[in-house]
Amino acid sequence: WMKENNVKKLMIVTANLTWGMKHGEKWKKAAEENGVEVIINETYTYDNEASVISQLLIKAKKEGVDGIVWTGGEAGAVTLIKKSQELNYNVPILGDYFIRDVVMNKKVTPNGMNLSVIDTLQSKSFDEKYFKKFGSYPVNANSLATYNLVMIAVDTEKNHKNNSLHDYVLENKHDVYEGEYKFEKNGTPTNVVWVVTKI
Repeated sequence: WMKENNVKKLMIVTANLTWGMKHGEKWKKAAEENGVEVIINETYTYDNEASVISQLLIKAKKEGVDGIVWTGGEAGAVTLIKKSQELNYNVPILGDYFIRDVVMNKKVTPNGMNLSVIDTLQSKSFDEKYFKKFGSYPVNANSLATYNLVMIAVDTEKNHKNNSLHDYVLENKHDVYEGEYKFEKNGTPTNVVWVVTKI
């Protein structure tokens, strides 16, 4: 993403939780490996998310940051987009699934912005079927994975026969909505892929 967008000066801003901190570590490492200077590297708590992001955007624009990576919540995603537009500060932004959600559910209009999300591999057909049934798009990137895991649980309960539930899950490949799941010995799916998706 940094190479594709010719990012030279990066801002990393993450929520002060494990999810955000892990993303921040990986982004910092990726920046270092690709010769990208990290100009701003900040964390925040959810109770002051909107105000911190607003202040950091002003600082980032002043310091010539030309790419932003972010994790947070819905308020942060809305602020990130609206404040960038207000400042006429259109740099590439890579964030978590809340960016996609606030755009898809029309809480912001991202006209002219370069937005991407780091996401689990999505299924457009699943999203469309979900929209047809419920009138909105899935609320987050985990909707498809949740559906898949529920179907694996149902299959396991029906078909484990002589195996324990645990062994059945670990020893089999499971057909899911699109593709298949296989679990390693600790129960972690081995083929769930993270992707960068442009909005």
